[in-house]
Amino acid sequence: MTIILIILLILLVIYLYYRNTNAPKPPETKPWKEDLDALQEQINELKNAKNDD
Repeated sequence: MTIILIILLILLVIYLYYRNTNAPKPPETKPWKEDLDALQEQINELKNAKNDD
């Protein structure tokens, strides 16, 4: 029984170490934010053009 618990503990430590070393790095910036702002600006321009007609 003790051997099984030790093995499970070792596997847990290996899993946690592996998970932390291979965790994806958070992006430094949000490149999609600029695209979203540009699209919103285009939408507003189209709305304004439609309202002018």
